[in-house]
Amino acid sequence: MAHVGEIVRKAVEESGLTHTAVARKVKISRQTLYNLYDNAWLEPSLLLRIGAVVHADFNYLLQGSDYKHHPVAALAAEKEPDWRYESGYWRTKAEESAERLAELQQRYDELNAKYIRLLEQQPSKTKK
Repeated sequence: MAHVGEIVRKAVEESGLTHTAVARKVKISRQTLYNLYDNAWLEPSLLLRIGAVVHADFNYLLQGSDYKHHPVAALAAEKEPDWRYESGYWRTKAEESAERLAELQQRYDELNAKYIRLLEQQPSKTKK
């Protein structure tokens, strides 16, 4: 099984965000983020902050034996996992939004073309 750092790296890469953007949002340096990928154990509060940024639920990692006596891990274990952090949820929402935007753009283009045709058909009203 992959260790915690490898799991975090995979989640960051699947999020669609750059490593720099994730590091900035978590308020750590990019180099620190890369160093975390090599660690088998991460501070639970940092793990949860990264999870919030990349929309990944790492609570299941905090239930392992390495974390069972850590107070932040105990609080996280009590909390129900947030279904919105499932990896496909936000990606699906983004795809739906992009499709809707494309539909609206096409409808706008159609109406704009119709408007221009109507303007061209009107007799010009010039002052005589």
